Order: sequence, then C-alpha cells, then structure tokens
Amino acid sequence: KKNPKNEDVFERIKKKMFHINSIYKRCKEEGTTESDVKDIEVAMDNLRIDVYRLLGENKLRRGGYLKDVVAAVKNYIKKNFTQKINYDALSDEYGYSYERFRHLFAEYTGMSLYAYQQGLRLNYAKQLITVTNLSIEEIGKKVGIQSDTRFSIWFKELVGTTPLKYRKMNQKLKWGAVWNLTDIVKTNKSPNVIIDTDLGCDCDDAAAIAIANVLHREKVANVLAITHCLNDELGARCIDFINGYYGNDFEVGMSDCCNFDASKYLERYVYKLKNEFDKSKRIDDSVKLIRKKLIQAKEKSVRLVFIGQLNNLAKLLSNSEDKALVYSKVESIVIMAGNFEEYDEYFQYKSSKFKAEFNVEIDIPAARKVVEEVELPLIFMDFNQGIKVLTGEVLCGFDKNPISRIYQMFGVVDRESWDLLTVMYAILGGGGMFAQSDKGTVTIDETGRTTFSEGQGNHIILTLVKPKDATEQINNILLKVREVK
Repeated sequence: KKNPKNEDVFERIKKKMFHINSIYKRCKEEGTTESDVKDIEVAMDNLRIDVYRLLGENKLRRGGYLKDVVAAVKNYIKKNFTQKINYDALSDEYGYSYERFRHLFAEYTGMSLYAYQQGLRLNYAKQLITVTNLSIEEIGKKVGIQSDTRFSIWFKELVGTTPLKYRKMNQKLKWGAVWNLTDIVKTNKSPNVIIDTDLGCDCDDAAAIAIANVLHREKVANVLAITHCLNDELGARCIDFINGYYGNDFEVGMSDCCNFDASKYLERYVYKLKNEFDKSKRIDDSVKLIRKKLIQAKEKSVRLVFIGQLNNLAKLLSNSEDKALVYSKVESIVIMAGNFEEYDEYFQYKSSKFKAEFNVEIDIPAARKVVEEVELPLIFMDFNQGIKVLTGEVLCGFDKNPISRIYQMFGVVDRESWDLLTVMYAILGGGGMFAQSDKGTVTIDETGRTTFSEGQGNHIILTLVKPKDATEQINNILLKVREVK
C-alpha cells in the first residue's frame, strides 16, 4: 500500500515501467536492434532495484525475495567487476545499510562483496594471461588495475606467483600429448555438451566437472548446462561451487525423479562443504533445464553426457514431445555405465563382488528404458576402462582447490577416472586413445547385468588402448587450473 514513506518508490516504478513500455513499442514498430536489447536490460535492472526496495518494507515477506536481491547484486557486480564499485551506494539502492547488506550477501554466497568482485577479477586475469598474448600492463588495465606493478603485486598475493611465471607454467603443459586441442580450437569444432552427474556418490565426478570447466574456458567445448541426477539441492550447489571456482556460471539442475535417498552418498564431502556454497543461485529442475537447452540448440548439435544414473534421460524420453526433441537436437549420447568384460553372475572389483555396475544398479528401470528405446547412437564407457587410469594426485597440497579438497574428504589421493575419461571422450573424441567396437546392442537384465552383442544395433563400447597417455593428459589439464605455490 502507498504511504508517505514509499510514495516516491511507487512513482519511480511507474516512470520506469513507462520507459520500458516505450522501448517495446518502438521495437514493435521499427524492429529490435542490439542497442534496444541493451537498453531493455539496463531498464529492467533499474526497475528491479525499486521493486526489491518496495518489497523490503514488508517484513512479513522479506525472506522470500532476499535470494533475488543477492542474485541481482551479483549480476550487477559481474557486469561491473572491472570498475570501482561504491558498495554503500549499491546497498542503499536496495534499501539496506552497507553493514546489513554485507552480512546478507555473505550469508547467501559465503563471501564478502569485495571478495566476490576480486574473485571475478582474478578469474578474468588468469584467463587473459593463459589464452592471450597481451602484456601484463594491458591485462591489468582490462581487470581494472591501472598500474602493472600494482597488478603484479595483487596477483602474486592471491595466486602465489607472478603473472609472468603463471603464464610460463601454463605454456609448458603438454596440451597435445594425446588429443590435439590446438587443432580443435583452430577448426572451431567445439561441441555443445550437457553433462548429467551423480556428483557426491564418488569424487571422480568432481574432477570430471573441473575438466569440463577447463575445456570450456579454453574454448575447446561449449558447456550448455550441468545437471544433477540426484534429488539433493546441496549436491547441485556443489556443482555450482566447482564451476564458480573455475570462473564459470553454467546453469545447474537438480532431479525430481531420483528413486533413492541421495543424502547417504553425499555426506562424505558435499555436506562438509555446504557452508561455502552460493545459496542465491537458482537451481532448476534437471529435466526442464535439459529441455530448455535443447529447444535453444541447433539441429543435431548437442552431445549429452551421463556420468551417473540415467533417471533424467529416462524421464525425458517418457514424453513423446521431449523424445522427438532429443532425436532432433542431439547428435550422440555418451554414457559411463556397464561392465562389459565379465559376464559371470558376479564381477569382482577390489575386495567386493557386484552383480551390476553402480550407475546401472542404482536405477535399473531407467537404464533398461534408455538402452531399449533410444534410437540415437549410444556410446558406453565401460567400467573397466576407468580402472586403468588413476588421476588426481597432482593436486595434492593445493588446499584451496575444490577438487583437491574433495578427494581428500573422500579419503583418496589418486582415484579411478571413470567419469573423467567419459567427459574427455565426449568433448574431444578418441584421439587415437580409444578403440571403438563395431555397432551392436547393449542389453540389461532385471538384475542390472550388462551384456553387449555386436551386429545389429546402434550401440558402441569404448576400450582404452593408451592408459599411460590418458593419465598424463588428464593430470596436465587438472594442473592447468591449480593454485601455483
């Protein structure tokens, strides 16, 4: 309700809505230009500030929109992180004192306003140092620090080494050992990928997500989204936590069709990290997010990558329209699932016996639905291939790196690389490292046992033929984004 205290806010909202309406009217009559789009974005941001301020006066509803306020401020900082930001004035715009708002921001994001801005600056600086030939002075100016001396001191304080040493270290890494990444960038064949993970059940998912982040940053891949196949919000926020560390802000989804209690698998590291997660980020439903990204994509331009249970894909296939969408937009589907080397009633891994590989066993009906109904190429990373490659130890001692911390919390130094190999293959292809079977058919029985028959069918099984080279390549990419001592 209007009152003397908020009347001026109502008037500002009214004027801004009229302004937005005038832009829309002009676009409708004259066509929309790039300048119009930017004008609308700025106008909407300005309008949002007054709406949040008005809502802030209603104490009964205050908790419902605080996430949106924090998200809006994050968006503002992302657009202006290279500039000096007056946080007192910014807080006042949203109807808060700086002291009150900085506590709110830290509560929802796990960091201060200044630290959030500095993190964006640092990620941008690392990217420019790694992938451009700009001088250190030029990079400093691009991130908002005018003096190259000041920039070098600032960078060394945060990273632990100078910008030039950081550049030299990255240049020494063997990017072409197996997969020729340079050629992929030159030919502009970076694939569009959506990754679906059960992060939390194991730790190699976390390293696989890190790999995807690095390859996206290097323009070797275009990651559209990363979805979670479990129904735990903290697991999804852990995905976002890893993305944020590597300077990316991919959309993240959480499943609503997981048929088991995920929390018993997540407590080893997800729950230990939860106080550091950004609680302001909106977490979409996984299937809805995959659908949205496919709608936006070009024909046959997306690779779906599954490094967990197949419940999200099975649900997507249950709707005829979504099934048609998948067939229209997806080029291929790469899956880490199945044991195709041991066909006895049980197979042994370390000291335990299993009837089914974990990703299949957790949701056998979903896995059976996918292999029986999908007509697109299905490419399977056999469980036994990941056993051949142990990675992760190279990050030991880099205690701020989330992957190093996750492996430590999980209780391992090196770990089998099931999910890392799957993501690497999906993005980079075989690179002479994998042998592909002839096309055939994967079958899954009621106990989850997987078998493969060559001949008719559209399924392919991968066999790793260069495990030593794969180990070297993966460790080099993990090192690409470590902290430097």
